[in-house]
Amino acid sequence: MKQKQIPTLDEFTSHEDADIQRTVIDLTMTNHHLSDNWFEMHEMVIPSREENFDQDIYVSIGTLQLKKIDKMIKETQTKLKNTKDDKEMMTLLKKQMSLSKHKKHINDFLGSVIR
Repeated sequence: MKQKQIPTLDEFTSHEDADIQRTVIDLTMTNHHLSDNWFEMHEMVIPSREENFDQDIYVSIGTLQLKKIDKMIKETQTKLKNTKDDKEMMTLLKKQMSLSKHKKHINDFLGSVIR
């Protein structure tokens, strides 16, 4: 059985499709550079992209989770509006509370204000 391998950056930057090449290059390029004198002038160390990598991943995943939870909350609210059954209503309210708790937890982690 042939093992699947993750494509390398070179495979994308030398791809035959110019749009793919351009997109990959745009995504991997750093548009801004700090002056060599930045630390001397401001006495501030600015972390590199590599140093922020883990945090960027957590923020991206958290943001994706928030979008999914928001969608689930809206779906639950719609079901709540349309239900007449008390038992189903209680189940939906519990689900709504659980989703809201998860949303608050993720927002706390991200340092966001709940909207």
